Amino acid sequence: MARLRKNKVSEVAILGFDRKLEISRNVERSTPRKTEVLFVEGNYLLLAPPGSRALVSLFDLTLMLEVEPRELKRRLVQRWRNLEIPEESILGREGGKNLPNGKTILQNSCDADVTIELRESNSP
Repeated sequence: MARLRKNKVSEVAILGFDRKLEISRNVERSTPRKTEVLFVEGNYLLLAPPGSRALVSLFDLTLMLEVEPRELKRRLVQRWRNLEIPEESILGREGGKNLPNGKTILQNSCDADVTIELRESNSP
């Protein structure tokens, strides 16, 4: 993102995340220099040690979606089902690192410019 902001190269490689395999992909796609708006999504983008703003300095605007733990669990399970992950694997995943990571992110992230609280009644 810093390279894209400097605007000195013709295009910048962008990493991605393969949800089914749960691994990051070094170069999933590229974006040209002329890109004016780049939407970057990820749970860890606002996460920073106390006193640090980490990646936040690279963003013009930040947004945090706050989701209740029960709703987060429901969404994670539905995502895995949509990816056709076997039910027995889903049971292991939901109790694994995903929910604790979600709590860590909510507790240790920098303040976003905009925060939207999603509750069960207004969740997609």
